[in-house]
Amino acid sequence: MERRIGMLALSLIPVFCLGLVNLSFSDDAIRLESWRYRPNEGNFAQGIAGVYLIRHLTDEGTTSSFRLISLTAEGNWASTHSGQHDTSSSARFSDQHGVWARSGWREITAEVVDFNLDAATGAHTDIVRVRYVVQFSKDLQSITGTQMGRVFPLDQDPFDPEAVSAMQFDSIFSGQRVTVESD
Repeated sequence: MERRIGMLALSLIPVFCLGLVNLSFSDDAIRLESWRYRPNEGNFAQGIAGVYLIRHLTDEGTTSSFRLISLTAEGNWASTHSGQHDTSSSARFSDQHGVWARSGWREITAEVVDFNLDAATGAHTDIVRVRYVVQFSKDLQSITGTQMGRVFPLDQDPFDPEAVSAMQFDSIFSGQRVTVESD
């Protein structure tokens, strides 16, 4: 009888250990998926709040332009493009403003709007709606992502799913957080 109890105890030890391992892994899985149900939980929004300098890349991987993006913990987005005030260009545009929401573990999706302007008169010519998908590094100091834009005539609602855009564009980008380094 004593031998049976000893054998039973020995056989239950691996089962017990596997149960503990399973619990530790399931906890990670629950934590990884929790952003879907509690997108503002933890410090993610506060952790990404700040200013980022990004480089838009050409299909060949060279830098085509720069953008400064400001993110707030409340979900607001504002950005300025390096070429938006270029007087040699026939088209100019305004700053972008919009909102972002968490869409992945270390990912946000933003919807922003800006206006195209006539270079000579400054009059508004188009409304531009751009969707950004931004992935953050583990330390939240660098980013990569895509932008997909659609240009609409002034008489169309850029938020109407039936609206037909006059033009579309997209690009990829990478960047880093702007920080203050102590000397």
